[in-house]
Amino acid sequence: MAVELIQSLSYAKINEIISFQRNSDGSVLVEVTGWTDIPMNPASGEFSYTSRTDSAGISYTTSVGARLREHIGAIPECILKIILCSGRVLILGTPFVPVRGGESRSLTLNRLGIEHYSVDPAALLVI
Repeated sequence: MAVELIQSLSYAKINEIISFQRNSDGSVLVEVTGWTDIPMNPASGEFSYTSRTDSAGISYTTSVGARLREHIGAIPECILKIILCSGRVLILGTPFVPVRGGESRSLTLNRLGIEHYSVDPAALLVI
């Protein structure tokens, strides 16, 4: 999959997930108490994933990065909602294999970086 630009990011902590259902077509139906927005610069984020096949099966490495408008610190274990500039909405992570992320800072730049490893790719959100 080619790199895609991210319009916005938000997350729901594991304890904020009410229900999480993966459908047979690979999409998910998620209900949470609320999403926490990540203060990123618009269209500054990138999303990509790679798949790997070995004796255990297929696994996916998903990378998400974005320039931040302000300091946020570490992101707790969560599921991540990714809205792409193309309009697609993706959910990364599950209650059982949550997303973890962190921030890197320099004098001129705050950047969010997430690497997620799973046997499931990011799933399309069913709205």
